Amino acid sequence: MCTIRRMAYFFLLCMCVVVGAAQTPTVSGKWDVIFKGTTRATLTLQQSGANVTGTLGTSDGTPSQVNGTFDGTTLTLSRDTGLQTIQRYRVTVQGSSFTGTYWNDGKIPDRGEFAGTKSITSPPAKSAVTLVSALPNLAGRWSGVNAIGNSEGDGTETIEQSPSDPNRLLFRNFGGDVSWGHFLNATTVIADDWQGGLRGTLEDNGRTIRWANSTSWSRPAPVVSALPSLAGRWTGVNASGNSEGDGTETIEQSPSAPNRLIFRNFGGDISRGHFLNATTVIADDWQGGLRGTIENKGRTIRWANSTSWSR
Repeated sequence: MCTIRRMAYFFLLCMCVVVGAAQTPTVSGKWDVIFKGTTRATLTLQQSGANVTGTLGTSDGTPSQVNGTFDGTTLTLSRDTGLQTIQRYRVTVQGSSFTGTYWNDGKIPDRGEFAGTKSITSPPAKSAVTLVSALPNLAGRWSGVNAIGNSEGDGTETIEQSPSDPNRLLFRNFGGDVSWGHFLNATTVIADDWQGGLRGTLEDNGRTIRWANSTSWSRPAPVVSALPSLAGRWTGVNASGNSEGDGTETIEQSPSAPNRLIFRNFGGDISRGHFLNATTVIADDWQGGLRGTIENKGRTIRWANSTSWSR
């Protein structure tokens, strides 16, 4: 009996540790909301534990203060309009969006659809990083591991990084939440909109990001010695099967760092890229990390968007 009790206590203790380590979703931040599919407003929220406070930008001059709770999935709010009417809101939050309804209790009846998306309108001012040319290329898909060591799936996290301004980053996690970000220095990034500025440390030659909240993102390292030479001019065929002209696409590949690629299509659009392995390339800045499969002994690249390049 004592052994059974000890096992039960150990099981409960483990459950508490797991629950305590799991990340709690937050609704803090600015949201672009819409009533009945027509009337737009801005909802600004602050979350402390399960309690939520904030303001709703109103156009009718009524009080804007909102209060409520968030349980990780359902957000419930209310607002005293000052017109003998309480306006209530109940929505289901999924990543950076929510949908649900609002209704009025009191003198002025009203009810309808209420939806919103988290505002990501413009990146923050660029922080001072003196050697921009030394910043690593982080663009592409990453695999996340949560705070209790469980994988969130291969390629479920993404980073976008502008070729013209590599200090500007856009992070997206496996739940769909997004955050603008920047480099603090060549080995440290900041996700500005997560947890008040979540810090990540780059390790393993830029293949791992260890976040300050005990999670991590990683991507595999290619076998450099086995990478084919792709540099030169290529002929593109679009998704309809029509040629885009001989030699209209180009690939640049550094002899000293063959995993670093620059793609340029017939329209002049460019993307940095890298090898996922010896037969797969990723165009980091196209379509969130466009995948290409190398075929025909390195003479054809078949892209995931149904186009192809050949030489």
